[in-house]
Amino acid sequence: MPLFPDHAQLANIGLIEELYNRYLIAPEGVDPSWRHFFEGIDFGAYLYKRGSLPAVDNSNLRIYELIQSFRRKGHLLAQCNPLEAAEKKIWELGFLESEMDQNFPTFGFCGKKEAPLRELIAALKEIYCGSIGFEYMDLGKAELEQWIQGKIEPQRMSQPTIEEKHSLLASLNQSEVFEAFLHTKYVGQTRFSLEGAETMIPLLAEIIEVGGALGVQEILIGMAHRGRLNVLTQILNKPLESIFTEFEDDRSLSFSGNDDVKYHMGFVGQFKTRGGQTVVVGMAANPSHLESVDPVVLGQTYAKQQNIKREQIVPLLIHGDASLAGQGVVYESLQLMHLPSYSVGGTIHLVVNNQIGYTTLPEEGRSTRYCTDIAKAFGCPVFHVNAEDPESCLFTAKLAVEIRQTFQCDVFI
Repeated sequence: MPLFPDHAQLANIGLIEELYNRYLIAPEGVDPSWRHFFEGIDFGAYLYKRGSLPAVDNSNLRIYELIQSFRRKGHLLAQCNPLEAAEKKIWELGFLESEMDQNFPTFGFCGKKEAPLRELIAALKEIYCGSIGFEYMDLGKAELEQWIQGKIEPQRMSQPTIEEKHSLLASLNQSEVFEAFLHTKYVGQTRFSLEGAETMIPLLAEIIEVGGALGVQEILIGMAHRGRLNVLTQILNKPLESIFTEFEDDRSLSFSGNDDVKYHMGFVGQFKTRGGQTVVVGMAANPSHLESVDPVVLGQTYAKQQNIKREQIVPLLIHGDASLAGQGVVYESLQLMHLPSYSVGGTIHLVVNNQIGYTTLPEEGRSTRYCTDIAKAFGCPVFHVNAEDPESCLFTAKLAVEIRQTFQCDVFI
């Protein structure tokens, strides 16, 4: 007889059978710990031998496991990294070629009751192994898992409108031209360029666009130096003459006036959305301590939320991959997310993966697969997206804002 966990014994077999029947009807409606338990083939075989439950078609169980495998592990095959030249090899699926054109139940996937296996696998690969890697399973939040599946599986990735495409192109062009001008005009001056990650600008713009449509009145941004000047100009609408004046009249070493450098200072501006809403966007001042700004922004947000609804003001923290994984203040700030006197109803985290932490490669700077693996400790969904696919970036931005507004939880891009 196979060995089972302590909670799976004959003494409570009635409860187990009741949960199993509920699992057969709606797998996502069962607590994740029991759901994973029932997915075990050994325990299913054990119940069948006792005659407690009707026979289950093993091929159907294999299909369900196939779908769950893509949901859980598809991000490992997603084309998120533009520096990876070779296509990743898919794991062994365990099906024969003769089965590929047979119809199998889809368990609610892609809006069909049945589909040929070949079509099912192609759809799973398109959704879970494309430019976006979705990490949202096994968070202990069945309702959130179902909601995300409902957003990404039936219609797959929704396509932007022509207006949104024009706005995306204009935003990319503006961010690129701004960096090129600074590089040409102010050669050798420290500026922490956004070059290579210009897609961050339309992504931020989309967060504000969608947020404004969902009732957000103010967004507070905390970020370090990389891309800061571009964000100030394109997102917060800080006047270009002010930016250039700071380059021309650098008083950072003076004993009077502004003693800080241009990429430390904060600003408050306004962002006009396509829908006509005006969203106030503030950026907190941040010295050269990278993630030290995180609790500052969360504190500012909490204070402002005392007078308005949580949904109306959203904190947005922009991290570098190495600092997110390496600085303890990140974990300390995340640890406060659900405490009554500190919770801000969810933070949107945007991580710019530079793939090198100042002078350190990822494999020498952290012990985890992703720099965002800390999010798993707090049950936060993570979306890995390829910055060379701007339209996918817009999709994840929209998804992140909707999750924050709907579930009041942190979400990572």
